[in-house]
Amino acid sequence: MIKRLEKVLICLSILLSAGGCVYTAMISGMLGEGIKQVKVNLKTKELVEEGNNRVYYLSGSEALAQSVLEVLVEQEKMLNDYLGLDPGRFGVVIIQKEPKTRYIVEPQRKWTVFPVGLENVQELCHASEFWTLYHAMTHERTEGAVTRGLIEKGDLYCFNRETRWIGDGLAELLGFRFSAKYSPTSAVNLSELESWHEKIKESQDKWHYHRHNLKDFKALCGRFKEVKKRFSFMRDYTTIMSARYGMSFYYWASMEEELGQQTVREIVDKLKAVQDPNNGNIEKVIRNAAGQNYVERIENLSADEALEFLNKSIRHLIPKVREELSNNQRPMRIAAYEVLHRLDKDIFDIDLSDIATTARIADIAPDTPAYHAGLRYGDIIEYVDGDLVESFDEFSENTDCFHEPAIEVKVLRRGTMQSLKLQSFAGCKFQPIAR
Repeated sequence: MIKRLEKVLICLSILLSAGGCVYTAMISGMLGEGIKQVKVNLKTKELVEEGNNRVYYLSGSEALAQSVLEVLVEQEKMLNDYLGLDPGRFGVVIIQKEPKTRYIVEPQRKWTVFPVGLENVQELCHASEFWTLYHAMTHERTEGAVTRGLIEKGDLYCFNRETRWIGDGLAELLGFRFSAKYSPTSAVNLSELESWHEKIKESQDKWHYHRHNLKDFKALCGRFKEVKKRFSFMRDYTTIMSARYGMSFYYWASMEEELGQQTVREIVDKLKAVQDPNNGNIEKVIRNAAGQNYVERIENLSADEALEFLNKSIRHLIPKVREELSNNQRPMRIAAYEVLHRLDKDIFDIDLSDIATTARIADIAPDTPAYHAGLRYGDIIEYVDGDLVESFDEFSENTDCFHEPAIEVKVLRRGTMQSLKLQSFAGCKFQPIAR
């Protein structure tokens, strides 16, 4: 009884903490160096809510907050319809994102609230921002729903190393399906597929993971010290962990593709009915619903087959995202270009030379002329000395120049054009971005 109570308390503390889940830690950038941590005071934020959904926001972001709330409402409906799970009380807080900052929301009584950092709190713009709202938040909500739906029987499906593939795999699947249906840009799912493909391929090439045992889920739970001994660098560890997310997604997505969504729903319904969950009766449920092949795949899932599945899915989405480069809304063009530009050119035939691009400040060192002139992280370069920037490559060729006298540089910052006098771009790191 005591052991069971300890499990419940551990799971609830993780679930209620917005920074508790590794997935969220990755979103917030916790695993990077030089990250400062900021606690979010919800009492200083405005609030809009509907039923089990809340959005906290800054004054002046009412329109975005309302649209985010609509996303959460649809998310709640889909989670209930798709998996038959209780979505619970869920909210997000919209934050003006600053570089190298991790945001923490204090645990809320009866509510799970996650931070969503945006460069411009008036609108979603970058691929990572669309991904965070449509995919990552759906993942977190689904993972919480799986935990609540099964924790009463004392087995932590999401946080137990041997069963985590169930909760995280279903969460990835639902995040993908929700994004496909509701995200205004296909860049969200292309971004996720590209990330899984990259990490599974890297884990195969570097760590020789040609087959994955999903019961050996490399995540920050349970035996982390053991994992840390094997993977001396955090990046290597996160590569294997991310690969497990991708492989867990592939397990459920391939089952759904072969046997239909109703099979996944049948498994979830029957798992909810299991009184004393363990690996034996979990496998029995899967065997009865999907067949012995899917039981065997749990501990012997082929990386090559997963990569082939992801490769096919990526190639299917590329034309759709390519079309979004002609969208009349710039955030759609920016998100599409960001993801297409990241694709491995050796694997996927991508030519973006015909796309007008400019530069975004991806990082800027303090105590540099550019910083003192007023340039900041996230600024989008629009004009340099009166000329519209339409080629990132051409712009990059002239960033080492020193200008005397200073030239005028116009940047787009949080949706507003600003004019600066600049002598040098020294200390800046740039990211290509669509016009």
